[in-house]
Amino acid sequence: MDARAMTRETVADGIERLMELNPLPALFYCTLVIVYKKYPSLDSFLGNIVQKVIAKDLSSRDEITRKAFYRALNSLKTVAYSEDIVRILPQFILKAAHQNSVGLVFKRLLTSRNVDTGEPTLTTPDLIYEYHKVQPSTPEEFEVQTANLRELMDARAMTRETVADGIERLMELNPLPALFYCTLVIVYKKYPSLDSFLGNIVQKVIAKDLSSRDEITRKAFYRALNSLKTVAYSKERRERDSR
Repeated sequence: MDARAMTRETVADGIERLMELNPLPALFYCTLVIVYKKYPSLDSFLGNIVQKVIAKDLSSRDEITRKAFYRALNSLKTVAYSEDIVRILPQFILKAAHQNSVGLVFKRLLTSRNVDTGEPTLTTPDLIYEYHKVQPSTPEEFEVQTANLRELMDARAMTRETVADGIERLMELNPLPALFYCTLVIVYKKYPSLDSFLGNIVQKVIAKDLSSRDEITRKAFYRALNSLKTVAYSKERRERDSR
């Protein structure tokens, strides 16, 4: 990339040609990072390339290529927008081939900032909301999604306040997904001081009609209710005592 014949235009043309390869080799992702550092003015072009790459199915890639892709994605976070990652979130969190990189994806989403404003491109409540909108198609995928939920909740950006905001947003979903009930249990164990807040949430959930829910969701609800019975019943007692 330091050869005299290399110019911004010829490098861009070369990358465009590389996009014809199927599958894209691991070296391609290393090239994107080098080009980004050498030609900052190509940021818009590289942003488009990253979006095209993200749109491809990566499930068939070997481990070396996947690692190169994730490293490049992290290095190019100023040109690869969080909206693009959110769009392919199901591919990352539900596919067994990507499980070693789920934590990196969460970190990438929670640390990315808008180049112009410096504001986060995706807030913690936003990510919680988007994560719960992912719909697993099998019980096995639901188990994978639940396991990754714990990693999401352990992210540094997660605080008591942002998690509570995320749960409030999730109450907008209709129907509430099975994962929501798993989240309540995890949050209760991680943030005991949210017991009153969770008590209110449980009461709102109980008031909803669950008859139309699928079996997985109903089971998740009853498991959560059993785990959260302390805050649920405490809420009821407080209401009775205040009358």
